[in-house]
Amino acid sequence: MAEIVNLKIARMLEETAALLHEQGGNPFRVLAYRNAAAAQRGLERPVSGILEQAGEEGLRELPGVGESIARLLERSGAAVVR
Repeated sequence: MAEIVNLKIARMLEETAALLHEQGGNPFRVLAYRNAAAAQRGLERPVSGILEQAGEEGLRELPGVGESIARLLERSGAAVVR
């Protein structure tokens, strides 16, 4: 289950990175989303579980997840899991 949830989240982050890239967004921001997506694939715990237990701060402790990506994951967490 953790793998499926994390893959959905990784896919959402990759799609966000692609959209930012297509819109001519900041290349460092695009890279941040791509790095966060890659990191999600290697997690053993589901991101949704981390969010439930530790909230946004717990998400920021994940590799490749900074403040803005943590907020995005927190806001969209329930939708991604479905």
